[in-house]
Amino acid sequence: MKNSVKLDADAANQTLDSAIRTQAQIVLESPQWDSVTLNGYLISGDDKALLMELTGKPKIRLGALPNSSCQAQLYAEQRYVFETKISATPQWGATQAIAIERPTTLRVLDRRQFARVRLAPSSTVKLEWTSDGLARRYTATLLNISPDGLACRVEAPVAESIEAGGILTSRFTLPQTESTFNVESSVLNKTPTGEGPFILGLQFVRSQRNNEELLRLRKTLAGRSPVATAVETFA
Repeated sequence: MKNSVKLDADAANQTLDSAIRTQAQIVLESPQWDSVTLNGYLISGDDKALLMELTGKPKIRLGALPNSSCQAQLYAEQRYVFETKISATPQWGATQAIAIERPTTLRVLDRRQFARVRLAPSSTVKLEWTSDGLARRYTATLLNISPDGLACRVEAPVAESIEAGGILTSRFTLPQTESTFNVESSVLNKTPTGEGPFILGLQFVRSQRNNEELLRLRKTLAGRSPVATAVETFA
């Protein structure tokens, strides 16, 4: 799947548990349903199954759905997708629910507006932020970049000291150019790779201070080859 990154089992379980607690929105769809979607929100779950309460009146016979395979899109802090199977369609009173098999992995969809540009393996970005009142600096591996954000790889202790949703400064020089950029960025997400490091998804902050830098970045990136595969694109 293009523009996505696969979460490991631990990260997927944490995401699902959080989605259940917050009753996140979920949508089920299948090519066999003639463009009908099943919309609802999570109300409970265990290590085997997830239970969603339906909203609206779907134009499909629910009694025929058990054992049907489908794709789920989960809208929590980000948008996730996973393959699953419907195990039951319980109903009590006016409440119609659907039980689906709990997945072992999730994919995070990249929400960025622009295609990302592939960079050389040696590319880096210098991050500067404040944690516990102290100024922090770290040189991360720059994975890919677009006019509205970038993805970089950091070690786990560094990721733990960076607050999701926080603001940091990202400084980088694009390969094969002499252009250096200094941009305020917000931490969109922190995704564990399952092998120790984390992937940080940064979104450039639109502000009077940043606008000139972002316009210059867009012009510099114009014409470069976009990322071609899902492996190279991170949320």
